[in-house]
Amino acid sequence: MKRAALPLAALLALAWTAGTAFAREEAPIAPVPAGAITIDAEQGIEWQRTARIVTAKGNATAVRGDTTVRADTLTARYRQRPDGSIEVWRIDGDGAVRVTSPRQNAFGDKGSYDVAGSKMSISGRQVGVTTPTSRITAEERIDYDVDGRTLVARGNAVVVDGDRTLSGDVVTIRFAEDATGATRPQQIDAEGRMKLVTPSETVTADSGTYDVARQLATAEGSVQVVQGSNRLNGCRGEMNLQTGVSRMFACVGESGGRVHGVILPNTLKRN
Repeated sequence: MKRAALPLAALLALAWTAGTAFAREEAPIAPVPAGAITIDAEQGIEWQRTARIVTAKGNATAVRGDTTVRADTLTARYRQRPDGSIEVWRIDGDGAVRVTSPRQNAFGDKGSYDVAGSKMSISGRQVGVTTPTSRITAEERIDYDVDGRTLVARGNAVVVDGDRTLSGDVVTIRFAEDATGATRPQQIDAEGRMKLVTPSETVTADSGTYDVARQLATAEGSVQVVQGSNRLNGCRGEMNLQTGVSRMFACVGESGGRVHGVILPNTLKRN
């Protein structure tokens, strides 16, 4: 099936100034300017001039620079700048949403991309974002501030970074660029049913933070560190995953508060 393809920002600007009908065949198609969005679809494209909305249906695709948004249906919203030019400021996707760029990919049932603010929201039964070094999934929603390099995943959120997995009801990730220019997690915060799994141990708590660069994890509330048959329990824990040293602390201000542990020497793993 032949797809309908339109350089959206360029044609909207042309139609705005000339008052022509949308996608009229005799209208010349100007070269796509920098920052413009090209949108195409299999079933067709509808333009609501009064509402300033363009809807593309049927395996629709919108491309701006190196970012591509795909969905069963895409809705682009635009506005007029003070200088009279046209700006597409938001794109919403419904059904099999996929957002791809060199630094990250995202998927979900529904999604919105705030072009002007470089913010992305993905929702659905199973949503996710992947980077060259990590994979983040959730069962409700993921909000990603691309320029701010901050991602919040809600609903049984799971972050896999190398051989380590951190999960929680809500997980907040702060990204940074490494020496190669790749985007990877710098700090991960988990709220509600925090769980950190490494090749040698498992840490559970009410909440926790993992400093990826320092390989240092801190946990708060009903903390348990398990290595094989060995375990430590307390109110707060600090785990250095690089040195293998774990510290557990009793509840502050609790009368008679103690740290509990079960150590079976014959089961301890050698470094």
